[in-house]
Amino acid sequence: MCGQRPPGPMCQVENPIDIDGGTMCLAATPPPGPVNAYKYVSARLDAPSVAGLISGRRPKSPHLHRKPKHPDRRALNWTDHHAKSLLLSILDLVPFKPDSPYSTAMLKHYVESSGELYEIKDVPKEWQDWIVKVTHGKLGVHKSLSPYNSGIYDLRNSLGHFDVTVTTNKNGTKTYTITDTYGFGYAKHDKNQTGRHGFPLGKPSPTTLRIIKMLLPSQEYVNPGGFKEHWEAKQIGKDTYLLIPQQFLAEQGKPFPVKGVFKR
Repeated sequence: MCGQRPPGPMCQVENPIDIDGGTMCLAATPPPGPVNAYKYVSARLDAPSVAGLISGRRPKSPHLHRKPKHPDRRALNWTDHHAKSLLLSILDLVPFKPDSPYSTAMLKHYVESSGELYEIKDVPKEWQDWIVKVTHGKLGVHKSLSPYNSGIYDLRNSLGHFDVTVTTNKNGTKTYTITDTYGFGYAKHDKNQTGRHGFPLGKPSPTTLRIIKMLLPSQEYVNPGGFKEHWEAKQIGKDTYLLIPQQFLAEQGKPFPVKGVFKR
């Protein structure tokens, strides 16, 4: 283990070092792992570091920015056991689009890896209106509804394609049951990169966007669809999206069933 210590004079008052009695060594043993690597990640995610990021000062770390020899393998190898907390920390910090609460909630539920049912207790009215419109209220199962041209950000980015079952009630109303499995798949031979997974950030200010980009890991992945990808905060159309590599998402979470019910 190579030696390390914080720069500057040693001080037992402000920065005391606890040395076990009975040892001839007068220096504390550093914790195992890459020197300062995890501390650097923590520093990037802690609130006090935001001021430094705004001013344009970006800490350097050969451990974090070193390119892997095999980009298709799991990145952040030295912090695999911290990867989930890293992703959750980023999700807590980035300003997701205000009208996308379910997108954020489902992504966090996925990363927590419980695999338990996620129930949409109050299906938003605009979701209801769109579902009633595309199903025409016809009884039966409507497979793989696609909301990508609906203009409803939260519906598109939380459920994607989903099924709806329409049944009739005694009072003349109808029950619409939404079912889906939340996960992050890929398309084979995806030349147009349609299998990228993005989460809307809305319209962040230039300073906020700069901070977000500095917080993101820099490792590169190979999507099973046949293209390289990495973490990005990228403008698509009128909005900015946080793009997260499919391989990272597939490794750091667990798919789960989704259900929502409403009557009209």
